[in-house]
Amino acid sequence: MLALINQAVDVAGQYLNRAGSSPEACVAFRKAFEAVQRMLKIELAEVDRADALLASAYEEDPRPVYLAWRAYARSIYAGELYDRPDAIGEADELARHAIEADPHNATVLALTSHVCGFVLRKWEFAHQLAELSVKCNPALSLGHTYLGKAKLELGEHEAGYRETCRGLELSGQAPYRHMLYTAHGLASLATGRFDEALRAAEIVHAMAPIFRPPRRYLVPLYLRLGERDKARDAYAKMSLIEPSFSLKAMREQSYPSYIIRASGLLSCSDNDL
Repeated sequence: MLALINQAVDVAGQYLNRAGSSPEACVAFRKAFEAVQRMLKIELAEVDRADALLASAYEEDPRPVYLAWRAYARSIYAGELYDRPDAIGEADELARHAIEADPHNATVLALTSHVCGFVLRKWEFAHQLAELSVKCNPALSLGHTYLGKAKLELGEHEAGYRETCRGLELSGQAPYRHMLYTAHGLASLATGRFDEALRAAEIVHAMAPIFRPPRRYLVPLYLRLGERDKARDAYAKMSLIEPSFSLKAMREQSYPSYIIRASGLLSCSDNDL
């Protein structure tokens, strides 16, 4: 019910805002809406196009949430290992400006929490931002999900798992639902709920086939379950979009798979395939 109410309020608010807005603000909103849809396809060209649309939207109507989404785009560059050497510095600057301009906007706080944690590795600060997001809007799924992710990284695994569950409960049919399942899958890994982690990863794979993070732990999960053929298939598909992928690489501290390493799944090796 909260998810439905939250979605209705959000849609109504968007229409009300546009009804009283200038023509420039309406155009900016349409650009930003298109940008988010493109960004969530994960493909590099689509993320680049989304960033350009958001930059244009901000020029026409300087809303801090557009800056927050541009910062979020940098987290996709980082997570997908796209070659964007300036992404970290840009993410930091965009997130900082968004927070300074609108420190009580729940969506801004949730998006920048993810950026500060995942991209900048400032997990204590990310936790603070996500907590504020949930306080500002207890029915925002992104706030709960990224609060859960921050708790996971800070070692509060069960609390993190509960928050990601809450995020999914509130999400309705949000276009970023695969991101929420990704966080939930990691929380399931961290708490030893391997069957649940596998289900979450398979759901994300169906929703966003080229999205890398959940596909990374499909291989060791299948191996743990003795599903060697499925593990080999997942390995081969992952190698197509990330040629350097291997279980050995995932054990490196520089590889974005801390929770997978901490879960104990990487006791297997590439030779087990």
